[in-house]
Amino acid sequence: MDAKRFADLYRHLRAPNLVVTSPLRRCLQTAMYAFGSQANSGTIQIIAHPDLQEVSNRPCDTGTPLDLLRTEFPMIEFPEELFPDCWPRSADEMPKKEDTIYDDKPELLYARSVRIKQWIKDADAEEIVVVTHGSFAHFLVNDWAGAPGASMSVAFQLANGVARTLTMPGKTLPGIEFGAFATGVGPSYSVLSIREDDLPRVYRYGKRDAGVFTDQRLL
Repeated sequence: MDAKRFADLYRHLRAPNLVVTSPLRRCLQTAMYAFGSQANSGTIQIIAHPDLQEVSNRPCDTGTPLDLLRTEFPMIEFPEELFPDCWPRSADEMPKKEDTIYDDKPELLYARSVRIKQWIKDADAEEIVVVTHGSFAHFLVNDWAGAPGASMSVAFQLANGVARTLTMPGKTLPGIEFGAFATGVGPSYSVLSIREDDLPRVYRYGKRDAGVFTDQRLL
């Protein structure tokens, strides 16, 4: 229900025309529940990107062959150039992460967080919705309560139905300045900046942004 009402109730959205999502089924389903009608009308493009998948090597976090995903989610694009050869195309072979660039190792997780941030920055869209997973989100925003990459050093946690508003150099919108407080839409909320130098931030936050789907706990 949260996903189906997200586009109407998350008050910080303006007019996104690109959704980039993890290719794991739960994120693909979330993207379609939230933005499927816009995808059908052609006002939003939904792209699956393997760098947004979850961190672990468990079967639930490993994914599905591309041929099956393209059949199940015809309104989502799975660009061939984004999926390397280690991601099987046919159902005859299941994907695996071990010994690939997607393995559950801090240095590889960090590397793909850098890749996806560069891809987002280079994308031809100003307002982009990213659908990903709670554990990988720590690498994506480089946000830690202790040693970067440590399993117990996760600071805030993106739970189901929780959204964060972020800005990136080159992706600012009117009323939302990089590294500043934004007041352009709905209540005032703090903007979590993605640092261009990719250095980790290690500290605890106060109250987060106040959108309907955001976590307002004090950390």
